[in-house]
Amino acid sequence: MSSGGTELKLDMDFKTRRGLVKFISTVWPFLFQFDWPNFHRLRVDSVHASKTGHGYHIDIRLWNRLGPLQTIQLQALLGSDIRRENHNLQRVIYCPQMKSWNLLYTWKFKYYRKLRGRRKDAYLTLSREQPDPQLTKQINQLLMKFQRRQNRTTKLTEA
Repeated sequence: MSSGGTELKLDMDFKTRRGLVKFISTVWPFLFQFDWPNFHRLRVDSVHASKTGHGYHIDIRLWNRLGPLQTIQLQALLGSDIRRENHNLQRVIYCPQMKSWNLLYTWKFKYYRKLRGRRKDAYLTLSREQPDPQLTKQINQLLMKFQRRQNRTTKLTEA
């Protein structure tokens, strides 16, 4: 990522890849077609997608530099889990000194007391993030298509 860019971390609760790709192809294009007052033109550096126990994590690195509130707004607009974005907002407002407020967990654990006859308390792994190179490629292709469309739109409005 460029030193001045922003990292978007999306928690997308879609059960199927097909549903996620359909959502991305219908909802995301408008964000890439215009020069937004808060976000400017979004320029994507890289994308990484992973399958989780309840959906997908998508990491989008932008060349644009966004503030924490703009980042949270954009993540919500892109369809990230609204509860997660609410927690991010609370961390930014109530803990301004916190550097790592935009979190996605690669492992999920559940704490059990005396799990099935064991003497000690235990943690049980509920889910683990698995990289999804095929989805990463699909999203990259869609974003490139949206950005090409953005460039055409810009040229038309300038003429």
